[in-house]
Amino acid sequence: MAELLIKNSSLGFVKAIIFDKDGTLSSSEEYLLELAKTRVDFAVNKFKELKINNFKIFLLRKLLNSIYGLKNKALSANACLAIASKEQNIISTATIFTLFGFDWSKALSISQTIFDEVDIFLANNKNNIQKQRTLISGAFDLLVSLKRNGVCIALMTNDSQVGIDEFIYSNKLEGIFD
Repeated sequence: MAELLIKNSSLGFVKAIIFDKDGTLSSSEEYLLELAKTRVDFAVNKFKELKINNFKIFLLRKLLNSIYGLKNKALSANACLAIASKEQNIISTATIFTLFGFDWSKALSISQTIFDEVDIFLANNKNNIQKQRTLISGAFDLLVSLKRNGVCIALMTNDSQVGIDEFIYSNKLEGIFD
């Protein structure tokens, strides 16, 4: 068991630590900003295809920016994009669409389609920042030290299994997490 010290003061002994992947072990704000902006742009384009008037498109952009937490080229840590699951974000987006007169079934379908299209677009984008996410400075050494001292380490995330596997592989974390 390892002793947890902060400023040379003991907080006690720990058996295990659970780390959140995005925002704790890796900086995810740039990726989330790209994701939010792309989702908003795809939603706006979808509304244009559906011949929705420009004033409603302006309102749509404002509402989506608000729920996703986009403000002044930054992302709110308390908004749904930063803390909610993809499914919860789909529901939030569909809820906004209902404000424009779509029934729930249609709003949910449009929202799901947009999210799927954005995922494909970002996966095919060679400059996709998601693939470039690395550990924050000092995280690798901390994880290795904890492991060496017998602390069980777990990884917590809303990411897909593929995203988790890519993160672990690209950051050479195989065998670190229990």
